[in-house]
Amino acid sequence: MSEKFCKADRVFLDAGVVGEPLGGEGSPRGHTSGTPIIIGSLPKSAYASFATYARAALRKLKDDLERGAVFAKLAESLSDEKLEAYERDFAAKKKELSVVWSLMAFSAGVVEALIIVDRWCWLREQPEVVQSWVECVFDPAISPRNFVVVGIKK
Repeated sequence: MSEKFCKADRVFLDAGVVGEPLGGEGSPRGHTSGTPIIIGSLPKSAYASFATYARAALRKLKDDLERGAVFAKLAESLSDEKLEAYERDFAAKKKELSVVWSLMAFSAGVVEALIIVDRWCWLREQPEVVQSWVECVFDPAISPRNFVVVGIKK
């Protein structure tokens, strides 16, 4: 799934929907983030191939208030052959991309836990806070962000 997502980013870049990353201190290669394109969830059938993924994503993106017309024009101009060419051209990067996505998925929970612990420690250090704790507020199956950091002032 993840490799289809990044190929779609390249399609958007080549079509002029998004600009090239700007130089700066955002990453080791000097890229900084631009305006993200958020596709959201798609049905499982959209992941059969890159072409079906791109078509499903573009159908959803046509509803974007700001850039919907651009996505509609892109959807009309992309042939299955062109999408298959993207898939072939970037096939060599699939393994690298899979490793990065796996590391992100693995480390996400650790990073979120560190943030919660950091906020709890900060509360404990405040002289006006008499008591602090972390509490689970709902089922983690609903969302992994199910914790609240509570502090009671003196």
